Amino acid sequence: MRKPRQFRPQADTLEPIRLLSGGLIAAPAQVAGVALHTAAVSRHVDVTGKVQGSYRSVTANPNAGTTYTFQGLPGQVKPFGSVTLTGNIQTPGRASNDQTHGTLRLADPNGSVTLSLTGPPQKRFSQLPRVFTYKITKSSGQFGGDVGSGYMALTLSPNPTMNPTLNQSGRFTITFTKTPPPGAPLR
Repeated sequence: MRKPRQFRPQADTLEPIRLLSGGLIAAPAQVAGVALHTAAVSRHVDVTGKVQGSYRSVTANPNAGTTYTFQGLPGQVKPFGSVTLTGNIQTPGRASNDQTHGTLRLADPNGSVTLSLTGPPQKRFSQLPRVFTYKITKSSGQFGGDVGSGYMALTLSPNPTMNPTLNQSGRFTITFTKTPPPGAPLR
């Protein structure tokens, strides 16, 4: 009968190795520095200010409600500074009682914040509400890590030549506040 083999692991010694480039040593520190620098730290912000621009509404199917599309001119909104606004708001259709919801994006060349909007509870066939609550749901660039919530007041000035029962276009003013304006929905 054969004798079973025994395995005895051994370690080889390694001779010192000289790095040919100092850049290889610095790279991990630089990568770690960037990772630490870009790590998002939440910062609560109170969004206040005003943006004006143009809007268009389309009621393609009354059962689905009306979609309002907003394109803002540069406006001053604290703490972000001069930003442009884009986004959509959707009213509930005739199928059920619901709330108006929307998404707005405030941006400058160095970053953006996305606001999720919620209107008050509404009955079927209700008009677009004038006051919404908002919550910051996404932030990037120089605004990365920003969080917050508040109120938004909306004023529409439709063009007089449009048929108000179907589609509209005109000018809007949106005002962001940290305290509820008159008629604001409860959070």
